[in-house]
This record gives sequence, structure tokens and C-alpha cells, in this order.
Amino acid sequence: MNISNGTMDIFFGYNMRVGDVNGLTESASRYAELAKTADTAEQREGYAKAVTQINNEILPKLKQEVDTLGKQLGLNDDDIGQEISKKVLEEKNDTKSHSLFEYLESGEPLYKSNYQPGKIFSKDI
Repeated sequence: MNISNGTMDIFFGYNMRVGDVNGLTESASRYAELAKTADTAEQREGYAKAVTQINNEILPKLKQEVDTLGKQLGLNDDDIGQEISKKVLEEKNDTKSHSLFEYLESGEPLYKSNYQPGKIFSKDI
């Protein structure tokens, strides 16, 4: 099955943002540990500020983007936030396009089909 370029852009953007969220979540937890064990008070304060900024400013925006992109891809609420494969995307987008150039099951384009007078050109829906 072919997936449109727009859908693939959303697919790649979604997976990229999921990776960003996961990476920032890991970074925030590492920074939280460093904030407790840093040598100087200045370092502890810097790491603590970084954790606060990540959790309060950056992560909510990225999670909102992931949510929006996931909904555009037609994902269930339970699936949003998890990376998806192309196979899953194809299964989610298993819709038939109804254009003149759609391929028949045999692989022959519709425009090559023989004309039959009185028969309406259609595809099973």
C-alpha cells in the first residue's frame, strides 16, 4: 500500500518527537540525580533549574505536539506516545482511495481497463 507524502511527513515528525520526549525525560532524571550529587551548590542549582525548565516548559510542548501528530495519524489514545512502525501506519491507513488511477487487485491501472458501454466505472467500496 502506498502512503501519501503528507502522511509520511507526519509519521516521521511523530516518531522524531516521541524520541525527543523520551530523551528529554531521561535527561531530566539524570539531571535530577546530578542536582543531588553535584560538588558545588552552584552546580546543584544549575541542574535543578534545568530539570524544572525541562519539566515545566519544554516537555509539555513536545507532548502536545506528539498528541496532535498522533491524532492526525489516527492513533488511539493508548498508542500515542509510543513509536510506531511503517507497518502499523499502513494498517491504520488501510483505506481505499477512489481515483481513476487506482490499481486493481491484479495490479493493472484502472485507466487501462476496457471500456464497456452502459457500465458505470466503479470499484467495490
